[in-house]
Amino acid sequence: MRIYRRRSFLKLLSKIFILSFPASIFNSSIIHSFGASKKK
Repeated sequence: MRIYRRRSFLKLLSKIFILSFPASIFNSSIIHSFGASKKK
């Protein structure tokens, strides 16, 4: 039971990472483009 719980937790953690990683890249690119447009 404990191993299964840990495995599901790792699966959830990897899912969060997979979902949040592209989102962070997207957000940073938006901030970068916003700063660039603000400079112009």
